[in-house]
Amino acid sequence: MECIHGKDEQEHCKNCNCDSKEKKEFKIPVEWAMYGVVTIEAETLDEAIKFVEDDVEGIPLPQGDYIDGSWQVNGDKNFIQVLNKEKLK
Repeated sequence: MECIHGKDEQEHCKNCNCDSKEKKEFKIPVEWAMYGVVTIEAETLDEAIKFVEDDVEGIPLPQGDYIDGSWQVNGDKNFIQVLNKEKLK
């Protein structure tokens, strides 16, 4: 039997630790948080804060930094199965 690398399994797989199974690509939705600073022109600080809170669509995303520990799967197992239904057949 040949491994996925096309070489004799006995010779090759014991060295590369492959499992001789072709792997599939699955889509897993993820999310993470970032933080950044925006510059807003306003008459008062309160007005600037209200503008940022109320007009999310009108403010371009700033350069940001990843918030450590915020990476996570976005969706339950049923949603992820639907997203990958073609691969699960």
